[in-house]
Amino acid sequence: MHINIKKLAVFLIPAIFLLVGIFTLKDYGVNWDEPFHYFRGQAFFHYLTTGETNYNKVSGIKSYFQNDSYSGAYYLAKDSAHPPANDILASLFNYVFYRELSVMGDIESYHLFIILISAIGVLAVFLFAFEVLGFVGAVVSSLSLILYPLFFAESHFNIKDPVQTTFFTVTIWAFWKSLQKGNWKWLLLSLISCGLALGTKFNIVFLPFIILPYIAVRYLPFLKKSKNWFKKIPVSYLVCLILSPIIVSIVFIYFWPFLWKDTINHFVEAVLYYKNIGTGSSTFPGYLLFGKINSYPLVWILTTTPPWTIILFCLGILSLFIKQKVNCKTRFLWLLWFAVPIIRVIVPGASIYGGVRQIMEYIPAMALLAGSGAKLILDFISPKFKKVTAFVLIMFFIPQVVVLINIHPNQNVYFNSFIGGLSGAREKQIPFWGNSYGNVYWQLVKWINKNVEKEAKLALVQGTGINIPKIQLREDINFSNGHWSGIFKKGEYLMEMTFDTRINPYPYVWEYVEKMLDPVYEVNVDGVSIGKIWKNDLEHTKIEYQKPETKISNYQYSIDGNFINVYFSNKVTLTRIFLHYLNNKSCKTSQAEVQSSLDGKVWTTEQDRIPVVHVTVDNLSIDTTPFFFAGRDMKYLRVVVPDGDSCFLNISKIEIWAL
Repeated sequence: MHINIKKLAVFLIPAIFLLVGIFTLKDYGVNWDEPFHYFRGQAFFHYLTTGETNYNKVSGIKSYFQNDSYSGAYYLAKDSAHPPANDILASLFNYVFYRELSVMGDIESYHLFIILISAIGVLAVFLFAFEVLGFVGAVVSSLSLILYPLFFAESHFNIKDPVQTTFFTVTIWAFWKSLQKGNWKWLLLSLISCGLALGTKFNIVFLPFIILPYIAVRYLPFLKKSKNWFKKIPVSYLVCLILSPIIVSIVFIYFWPFLWKDTINHFVEAVLYYKNIGTGSSTFPGYLLFGKINSYPLVWILTTTPPWTIILFCLGILSLFIKQKVNCKTRFLWLLWFAVPIIRVIVPGASIYGGVRQIMEYIPAMALLAGSGAKLILDFISPKFKKVTAFVLIMFFIPQVVVLINIHPNQNVYFNSFIGGLSGAREKQIPFWGNSYGNVYWQLVKWINKNVEKEAKLALVQGTGINIPKIQLREDINFSNGHWSGIFKKGEYLMEMTFDTRINPYPYVWEYVEKMLDPVYEVNVDGVSIGKIWKNDLEHTKIEYQKPETKISNYQYSIDGNFINVYFSNKVTLTRIFLHYLNNKSCKTSQAEVQSSLDGKVWTTEQDRIPVVHVTVDNLSIDTTPFFFAGRDMKYLRVVVPDGDSCFLNISKIEIWAL
């Protein structure tokens, strides 16, 4: 029996990607946004399939995310942020594969949806490239996509961006197919996919900046020659095209029941949400070119794209201008597809953070242009060497495979050799290096489940409790951020991602664990820690801080204007102070700065301001304000209050503890 390898590869490559994804699902964690999406997805899925706004009638196996506090009634009244089409579809997979068939775990069944949709995206890229570039170009394009570290990793656990990327891809590919013969069925597929893309994220609203220039380039010469071009459009296609806004809107609104009532106002709320998160001053002023253009996304793409893909991509750009005149307009479409998502986040007034996962739709276009680069190489090769050359082009992806295996399952913190890997990114302080978006929590949780004592207490350093679904934890483990005890060392385990975060609401907590505790477990990639676990007890405290905390009395304090000055007779390693003050109705407790010095000349200002809740202190009176230090060496201390009527200036007593 003769097997057509080319036809087999059309489905073989996406199938391999899907199977590898399914078999490795257990290795990946939960994106820190996912729990919110699954609570909401379950609420709307239940409402759409039963009409019920609560779970009172649900019997049998329930998902962890079918929570009575976050039911349909809640989200129909208070929904916000991203649209929920992807959340609802993921809940459908949970219903089938977990609740009905019981062939997958609760969380894994949601992730199956993501990996399957991502595989469809791979298939679309292969078919798109196959028709334009041929077999080798299609293989290179699909390999460039599936071996792109960000896409490979996030297709396991990111409920938004890979899903949106696939819908974006299918929208463009199906529309391109529809233009070939005016096929309304392909156009309808494109419109449905567009509606689903819009129902996942609003990135698709920038599609006209891709499609319209391409249509102009493709048809403008023809329109100038033909006076009756309009009559050549099939009626069925024209009708579908006229109805396109309605079709997209129906899909979009159907998958967002929140819009069914007060549609206009609720839609405006969604638009304002995207405006707020997508515009504003640059998060990284050091990356501004000419004081306006944000180069951060460009730097991130250059340093996180595998080198071989970058080389092929650059050749693909070159192919627009030399040799390959056939399908050049389609390559122009791919270039627009690649460029527009990036341009929209680098122009003045736009903002982006945490890398480029939010604009992941550029990756399929980049992969297609990489395939075009491979095609360019083959076009310059003698026919008798084409097969060997094609084989070599494909074999050059092996180093990328090795890298993905070596850093598994942390491919989304990958940096390429251009910058020296993740360690190089850390050294050069690329913003948000090492950010796994919550994926690393699962690796930490698995260690916790296996190693900690029975009924151990666990808290996150910075994350919220919702970031780790409790069904991932061993049943006896007591998980609550309220367990954090700081200098009181009550033996709780502390766990957190460790990366270049630019958002730090708990400076003292971070300084305490990094400075005073030795980690009991770390997840390392390229010699860089991306997640740590600490145990807050004396045994796991660093030797230099294994001293008893004692209340000291060898100090004096005075009030001078808006300054509370404290003088110590010798250098002390301070851990906390309690300010007791005489409270009255007219005084204020507005925030004040806390500063320390060893010589009375050079002062260090604490990142936290007083009052701030560092650690819960039992039985603390309302006229007492605590402040904690992570073993701060000092001889002078002062509190700088903002105004003369501050309650802190009515000091009656100061209690001070040190090591």
